[in-house]
Formats: sequence, structure tokens, C-alpha cells
Amino acid sequence: MANAGFVRLNSRFGAGVLDEAPFEAAAGLLYHPERRASGFRAQLCHCNAARVVHGAALSLLADYAMYVIAKGSYDASPSLGGVTATLSTEFMAAARVGQWIEATGELLKDTRELVYVRGKVSADGKLCATFHGLIKKRIEQQSKL
Repeated sequence: MANAGFVRLNSRFGAGVLDEAPFEAAAGLLYHPERRASGFRAQLCHCNAARVVHGAALSLLADYAMYVIAKGSYDASPSLGGVTATLSTEFMAAARVGQWIEATGELLKDTRELVYVRGKVSADGKLCATFHGLIKKRIEQQSKL
């Protein structure tokens, strides 16, 4: 089974993450804690009028995947999470209802303020998109009282 070992995001993932991240849960996004992969089973609600998975659904997965891939940088950092500064997605092929859509990648660079990530999205193992982006870390600010 393609999605064996994938689970929903929860607070053990990192500081400041809700027990259930509502948007990610509604989109059906899952992650694999050991492989730092993320994915979803494509359903009709992920599709456009042509009944192929919408590019926005693939971009949503890419955005989510950046944080799954960068997880280790947050474990050792004083940050309180981060925000997506940039995300570029290049589409290569269509994904269809019923396919397992999975994103994997690598952390390219981790600085005090930025995390650089790149990856790929596949549908049942076939490449359908690549992505790269930056996460801007939210650094805890000292109170100026």
C-alpha cells in the first residue's frame, strides 16, 4: 500500500503546531515521520473541471512538504515555526483521482532565518511536479520592556 506509515500531523511534529491542523486535515494531507515525505490519496474534491488533480492541490502539498522536509531544522532551533517566503512549482504531468500523490525532497540550506528546500511530487510513482522554496523562520523576539 503506497500510503503505509503515513499519519496526520499532530503536536509531536513540532512546537506550536495544533493537535489537528484544520486546513491540512480538511485537505487530507498526511506525512511519514521517518521518511519526511507527505502525501494524499487524490479524490474528486482535489480535481479541476477536467477531473485531473488541480495544480493548486499539488502546490498545497508542496508547501506542506517543505515543512515536513525541514522538520529537523526546527527541532534544534529557537524558532517558533515559520512562514513560506517563496514557493515555485513546475508541473510536469497530470495526476488523477485514486492515485497516491506523494512529495519528497531535501533541505538544501538552513540559516538562522531561512530554510531552503527543493522536492518533487509524484502520482503513483510517476513524476508530476517539482518545487523549490524558502521558509522564513519566525524567531522568538526578546521583550523590550
